Amino acid sequence: MKRTHGAACVLVVAALGLAPVAASAGVSAEHAKHPAPPESGKWRVTGGLTGSMRVTHQHAAVSHLKARIAPTAETACGTGTVTVVGKHKIIHAKGDSEFGTYNLWAVGKNEPDADPVIQPEKVTVIQNGHHRKGTFYISFAGAKGHTKAADSGGAIDYHGGNCELQFEVHKS
Repeated sequence: MKRTHGAACVLVVAALGLAPVAASAGVSAEHAKHPAPPESGKWRVTGGLTGSMRVTHQHAAVSHLKARIAPTAETACGTGTVTVVGKHKIIHAKGDSEFGTYNLWAVGKNEPDADPVIQPEKVTVIQNGHHRKGTFYISFAGAKGHTKAADSGGAIDYHGGNCELQFEVHKS
């Protein structure tokens, strides 16, 4: 089975907004205290997927996430396209975990006692026209107007946990 982990796992950890990681990723101490919400509009999805999604007005939700599965994705993910059904609320997640204080915007569940602190939410994933149960999360850790690949990313999981599509998000 091909795996996409490697650098993508580092990106996901960096996206969790942990204070030492945020500082090393070029996020200022002030931004770590008061992160800007993700900007409204179209965002690009890259990595294990190539496509786009939308952040709704007032950074309230993520919707229209549709992408093509990259050739480097895990074999269990299949090929073709993946769509995450519905709108998914963006939360302002902050707290203290065993790794330190964090403060970021995310789609998922804020669980300070978990590792990672942003846990995925249950979703319906459409893969090549077939509805599947899965999970999904995104962490937005980049400063407004400065979101880079190392700042924001997430994952879609389906096929009973056998497929994890990790991706990065960038403001278009």
